[in-house]
Amino acid sequence: MLLALTIAPWTRRAGITRVLVVGLLAVFGVVGVGTITEFASVSFSSYGDEPTDSDGVEYGALRGLVASLQGQGVTHVYAMHPLLVWKIVFGSREEILARWLDAGRYPAYTRAVDEARRSGAPTALVGYRSRRSRLPLEARRHAELVREWLYVLRDPSPQLLRQLGFLLDAGEPSTQSRDGTARAEHARAGGGV
Repeated sequence: MLLALTIAPWTRRAGITRVLVVGLLAVFGVVGVGTITEFASVSFSSYGDEPTDSDGVEYGALRGLVASLQGQGVTHVYAMHPLLVWKIVFGSREEILARWLDAGRYPAYTRAVDEARRSGAPTALVGYRSRRSRLPLEARRHAELVREWLYVLRDPSPQLLRQLGFLLDAGEPSTQSRDGTARAEHARAGGGV
């Protein structure tokens, strides 16, 4: 809008100035349309190592993952990618809950996933194939590929999850502050809770 107000007086001038300004506006218009066309199918929800929606691959892989997990009775997963958490939760319409390394943005999901693991319900570790090398060799052997983009490892052990950086039971209310002191002691000292 500001650019239009700045250029408007120049379009009223006669001669070559007007032709140049109108030509410049036409070039901006063509470049803008070209940019929109070029980036229409790009997924900006990734770190560059997972499939994009340009050919519907990401959507198809996610649908395949959700179907595979539901077919195995898995409704709680540990995700090896922060955005994969939300893709699984929303892609399954919250029929499958997921969590990442820490309590994240919605600790209720973290608590639900950890509780499912503790109770013996089927859980899984899910990640992108390109990052499967982070798994120990034994776990890599048992990880099943889904649609060549994602892997699923059924019922990961707490030891494996901790080794991969998951803070188990991170969604539970803590009696410790970040520096390790008890919250009650902190509050008595006038620090609040």
